Amino acid sequence: MKGTDHSREQSWDDKKWPMVRIPADIQVLFALPSQDHPEPYYYMKAGQPLRMNRVLKQLCTAGRKVEDGILKAKELLRNGENPDVMRHALGIYLTHSSDAQDRHLTVPALKDHAVMRAQATIQPSSSTSQIDPGEVTTPDTLRGPAVLSYWREDYDYNDHHVHWHMVFPGTGTVVDGQNVKVIDRQGELFLYMHSQMVARYDTEGLCWGLPLVRPWNQYDDVLEQGYVPVPPLKDFYGGYGAYSSWFATKNPTIPDTKDEPVSRAQLEQWRDNVYQAIKNGYFLTKKPDGSQGKAMLDPGNCANLVGVVIEAESAALQVLPDGSSLDSDVYGNIHNFGHDKFAEMGYHNYLTKDNPYSLMISNFGSPRDAAFWPWHKHIQYYGRLAAARFPQDVTEHKANVSLSNLIVKAQKTGPGHPDGIVTVMGPPAVNLMESRAKLDHEPYEWSVEIQSHRTPSPSTDNPQTITLRMFIAAKELMEDYHSWIEMDKATISLTSASTTQVRLDTDSAVARKMGNYSELNTEWASSWCRCGWPQNMMLPVGRVEGMEFVAFCMATDDVVDASVKTPAVSYCGSMQADRKYPDPRGMGYPFNQEWTQNINTGGVANLSTIIADNKTYPFMATSSFRVFRTTKPFVDTMPGPSPIRNITWFDPIKAYFQPGDVVCMVHEYGYDLSDYNDVVLHGAAIYDAVLHKRMPLQMSPYTQEKPDPKHPMWTDDMCHNFNAWLQSGCPKGQDPGPGPHPGPTPSDVTWDGTIKGYFLPSDVKCMTEAGGFDLSKKDDVVKYADAIYKAVVDGGMPMQMKPYSQKNPDPNHPLWTTQMCNNFKAWKNGNFP
Repeated sequence: MKGTDHSREQSWDDKKWPMVRIPADIQVLFALPSQDHPEPYYYMKAGQPLRMNRVLKQLCTAGRKVEDGILKAKELLRNGENPDVMRHALGIYLTHSSDAQDRHLTVPALKDHAVMRAQATIQPSSSTSQIDPGEVTTPDTLRGPAVLSYWREDYDYNDHHVHWHMVFPGTGTVVDGQNVKVIDRQGELFLYMHSQMVARYDTEGLCWGLPLVRPWNQYDDVLEQGYVPVPPLKDFYGGYGAYSSWFATKNPTIPDTKDEPVSRAQLEQWRDNVYQAIKNGYFLTKKPDGSQGKAMLDPGNCANLVGVVIEAESAALQVLPDGSSLDSDVYGNIHNFGHDKFAEMGYHNYLTKDNPYSLMISNFGSPRDAAFWPWHKHIQYYGRLAAARFPQDVTEHKANVSLSNLIVKAQKTGPGHPDGIVTVMGPPAVNLMESRAKLDHEPYEWSVEIQSHRTPSPSTDNPQTITLRMFIAAKELMEDYHSWIEMDKATISLTSASTTQVRLDTDSAVARKMGNYSELNTEWASSWCRCGWPQNMMLPVGRVEGMEFVAFCMATDDVVDASVKTPAVSYCGSMQADRKYPDPRGMGYPFNQEWTQNINTGGVANLSTIIADNKTYPFMATSSFRVFRTTKPFVDTMPGPSPIRNITWFDPIKAYFQPGDVVCMVHEYGYDLSDYNDVVLHGAAIYDAVLHKRMPLQMSPYTQEKPDPKHPMWTDDMCHNFNAWLQSGCPKGQDPGPGPHPGPTPSDVTWDGTIKGYFLPSDVKCMTEAGGFDLSKKDDVVKYADAIYKAVVDGGMPMQMKPYSQKNPDPNHPLWTTQMCNNFKAWKNGNFP
């Protein structure tokens, strides 16, 4: 408010904020164990989302800075709050905090959460023999869901799923102490995202010859195969045997508690009520005064209202423009309580004290459970009913263009397959709870020729704006609207009558903008970047002999709003400014609703004939391509001979990380490549990044493909040594101490490659204001080089802020190391290259 005096508040902030270390405290809070807490947290249980929401509100109202929220989190934990509740609430808080977004503070990757960290600290007893039972595998189970365990257990996929639910929690986010929707069409997005997951899972199974998943439409159905979590998760979650089914009331081994599960009969009633509502064309509503009404369905709101009813966690998300709410007594909470019923099947209180339910009780790992997929095939069924309720004319939003020569192919010719795109089944990261294999693919691209028919023709001064929407489907599934997988969409401006548009796989509006194992992309470093589908799983696995897929591209006369840099707009699109989903069309358009062209002909004009008719529908183009599955038992190459000498942290691994890289990573992501523990913790991600040439990060004008000769990529020997070091348990070796080290020669040290990175933004700002010269400018640093060198050698720079001092520096803003001082001296003596 204008004129408000914040001086007292600022004074208090100055005193309290130094009690928080960012991002170290965030990492610690997410790693806190929660075994044997007197009040366990089961998110899918009745009342548990509201329990989490109460904690979230306290974090959001603690103050305007992230430090305020972290202090509140510490206070609540000291007062006995369950760390699992805090982890969930804190994840949503950090994801939606404007301060966190401005400062690029992100939720720790899944591998840094408590359950993932726990397996690293569990050691087998030395005094007793211990058997760790695994999943029972027989020929019949191998033809069932066990075939796709590599897909369900993929680390990046599970990280995506956890993070998506943090960005779009069923309780909404908190603004001014009140729960609000993250975006206007949150119900529709819930249905669409999970429907796309099912489409991908069904297609993956088809690659192996499996039948499509049978939807759990009948609540007395059975699961032919059981499920047992991977070994590290068995300490936290139960499993269940083959031919399990929902309990009519509850699992008799569960003690009587206040959170009794909903009966099967109640869920069946809610299911039938939703079916009837979609058929009738309206949902029943009620107002705060108890009066009832109807929310009429139409083509624009049907999918969103159905999604809201099915997810149905927060009353705030069900409030309609007239102040009424969807009647929760009639429609219930089908999605979450269905999870609950499956979770009951895995209840084994004799196996674990921490969480006796199966993985379906939590967002953390529920997609790993084979039961997740028939349940969400049922959730997709509600979307199918909504899609059939209001058929659409597929020509309504056509762009005035013709598309032709649609091609999906590998980006480069070479060792791949000449007739298609190659996928790779590589070794899994078992330390990150992957099993059997890790799916990936070679880089690929889309291209399509566009001919404008607009008068006047597009030009630089008068461009024509269109949106391209790209999908694929297995040839066997192409007649089913809901089996089409969205691969990309892009709004482009045509400045000539004809052009060819090329889209790389990494450009996709569907894909998350980060590498495998949560490796961040500096261009997209934000709390939103993990929403998209994992890059390594963008393509189905295919078949050894090649599997045929149909590619589809449609041009529409609309614009997908790109005013906010959202990296995976199809699955996210959350715009902080107006909370509007940026695409005016239905999610998954044009396959979001059935087509009148198909319906009005009694199905004679099926999807395959319509999309292939380029003369009648020139704004569409199709083609076919093949996906070839390969297997590599090792990463890229067979392991070479063992190194002649022992590989340790101090000799030579630590020296592989140049000072500029160390400074960059500490400043941007909060972990220190000069610190042994941080490198061990992030070892798998670092190895994947250096092996595939995504590290060291190159600065303009250099690129990863054309690196700076003085800041090169790691050699094969360096990658091999680092992998050998990881595989041998990361031996530390002997610290050579502070004595002289053979540093780089003057020619190795340059301003752009080394020295510039030593000066952090806070140092630049401080010296510009206090000293009158700019540490980000080479000329100023050269001019004052002697004074700077003396200051850093004597420990007078970088300047420390209270409560830290030059003798007791901030761990996140340390003094220069001896090596950094030597490098600066070498640069100075080398005439400042």
